[in-house]
Amino acid sequence: MKKKKNDKKKNSKQFNDKFKKRFFSVKTGLLIALTLVIVLCAGIASVRLSRQARQYEKQIDELSTEVSKIKKENSALEEEKDNIDSEEFKESVARERLGMVGKDEYVLEQSEEGETSSEATTEEAEEKSTEK
Repeated sequence: MKKKKNDKKKNSKQFNDKFKKRFFSVKTGLLIALTLVIVLCAGIASVRLSRQARQYEKQIDELSTEVSKIKKENSALEEEKDNIDSEEFKESVARERLGMVGKDEYVLEQSEEGETSSEATTEEAEEKSTEK
């Protein structure tokens, strides 16, 4: 019986020694090192991707703001396009760009000396000249 116990102890000791040798072999060390490198690379890639995602989000916000400004400008231009055929628009363009004056209206002009003079519309000027 004693022999069996001693044999068992020897066998278990041999098993433990073999297990330790196998577990801490060079291959295992390389495998652990490789795993650490892979985990490290994955972490670095994750950080880079999160930075890039933040940059893209910022760019999306800027472009969204630009799109909303362009939409507002577009709607204003659409309104102006719709109003071009109205009489009020034609009259305002005639007054501002062409310097035209409506019937029974006077134009005040400032001379070089700072005095203000008034001129009647062309119809009134013609009436005054025909009256004389």
